[in-house]
Order: sequence, then C-alpha cells, then structure tokens
Amino acid sequence: MSIQDSLSTNPRDALFEVLDGVRAGMLGLSGGGDCLQPMTHFPDAEAGVIWFISSTETDLVQSLGLGEDAQYVVISTDHDAHVSLRGKLYHVQDDAKLDALWGPFISAWFDGGREDQHVALLRFDTEVADVWASSSSTLKIGFEVIRANLDPGHQPDIGAKATLRFATAA
Repeated sequence: MSIQDSLSTNPRDALFEVLDGVRAGMLGLSGGGDCLQPMTHFPDAEAGVIWFISSTETDLVQSLGLGEDAQYVVISTDHDAHVSLRGKLYHVQDDAKLDALWGPFISAWFDGGREDQHVALLRFDTEVADVWASSSSTLKIGFEVIRANLDPGHQPDIGAKATLRFATAA
C-alpha cells in the first residue's frame, strides 16, 4: 500500500510509516534564531513520541529549558511524503531508554561511547503532525500538470494531506 493510500485510511500509521522509512530529518526550536539541524530520530508510534540523541555541547540542547516548542521535518526517501511535526522538546534523563536506543551508529558520534559526559537524550512530544503524501508516479504527475495547464479550472490531483493532533502529557 502506498503512503497516499495509508494516509486516507489511517493517517497515524502513515505518519509512522514515513518516520520508520527514513533515518533522519531536521529538528529545531520554534521561533528561535537558529536553523533546523539534521538529527537521527527514534519514533515511538504507540506513545506519539520521537526520541533523539544529541550532545550537551550543541546549541540546540543548550537552548532547551523545561520544554521548548520545537519542529521536526522529514521528507521520505522517494519524495512521496513530507512530514512537519510540532510539539515540545525536552532534555531528559532516562538511562533505560538511552540504553534501548544506543547502538554503533550513535556511538560513533561520542568519544566516550555510551558513558560520554556529553550524551543528551531528547524527547519530542508530538502535538500536531501535518503529513502530505503524493504520487510517486512521474507519469501521473506529468499528466496532472499537463491537464491543469490545458484546463485552467483543474487543480492537479497528485496527493493528499492529513493533520493529526496528539494528546499532550499533563
């Protein structure tokens, strides 16, 4: 089933299908002067949470207070899905979660490995997610663009959009 089909039947599953199919996206604080930065994500579909591992030496982690408004953006490998998530980002202490997420890819970024003093576990509590799914068929896209140019009243039909709202923790 395509992401576009999943989006119309179960938007939440489609969202996490996109996140599971991509290794990284762009994360940043909302309204801040800093640009979004690339981050590897670890989604937890059941909880609606996305985990990140960063360094306490980054501007992002140093800018975190007691939970900051943040945004995370992902584009699927095939460019048939785009995701924009908004929520709260927290620097948390959770050794069990960090151990569960830790692996050779993450370890490569820290000289001291898992015990490095600069390891920072971040939790992104998703509040709103916008998911756009489009056809990956260049033939269909081309046809729709040609049709729209020949018929000024026709809008190209190459995808769908869904907005998901998540319950926020109190």
